Amino acid sequence: QGGFVVEDLREPLPPKELIERHPNFKGEEKRSILLMMKCKLLA
Repeated sequence: QGGFVVEDLREPLPPKELIERHPNFKGEEKRSILLMMKCKLLA
């Protein structure tokens, strides 16, 4: 089960169940997307 969760975390868009289970994971995802966008703009 633990390995399955790790695989889900590697996915760009995790399942809805995972986001509901970890409330601040959605915030982390948004922040990482913003960082990727910034890197693309700076590149």
